[in-house]
Amino acid sequence: MHRKIIKQIKMKIVWLVPVVIIPLLLIEDLDTKNLLTIITAIISFVYFVQKQSMEDDKLELEAFSSFNSRYFKLASKIELILNKDEGHYLTEDEKEILDEYFSLCVEEYFYFKKGRISLEIWRNWAHGISATVRSHNLIQNYWNKTVRNKVNYGLTLKEVEKYLIKQ
Repeated sequence: MHRKIIKQIKMKIVWLVPVVIIPLLLIEDLDTKNLLTIITAIISFVYFVQKQSMEDDKLELEAFSSFNSRYFKLASKIELILNKDEGHYLTEDEKEILDEYFSLCVEEYFYFKKGRISLEIWRNWAHGISATVRSHNLIQNYWNKTVRNKVNYGLTLKEVEKYLIKQ
């Protein structure tokens, strides 16, 4: 949430600085010392907002890279499960793979809800989560059984699909 506020302030700051400084220059009885103090405070605030925005972008990139790296390590294993015949059961190893994948999904959702991941990134991940879970009954049944019974920060398939862009 704070990420959105910082972005909004950053967008308005270009216009805010002149609007605040120009009237200060027109005040006749404002001495130079006070004027410099006010201008320094404004510049410090602008610097803080820019620095915070850059730090948020850096954290988002790090989280994005980490989550994608973890997913790509699981992708081929998930693909094997997706190619499994419907009539079979999941092995313990396959359940562990899916548990790891579902935990990753929950972490991604948690980061999104905390404002650490943008809506655009989350929507792309949500498409992948929905497609993976819905593509095979074994996976969907295991999702319904396990995600509901674990710490999931409110992540359900319905919640995931709320963010899908209809095409």
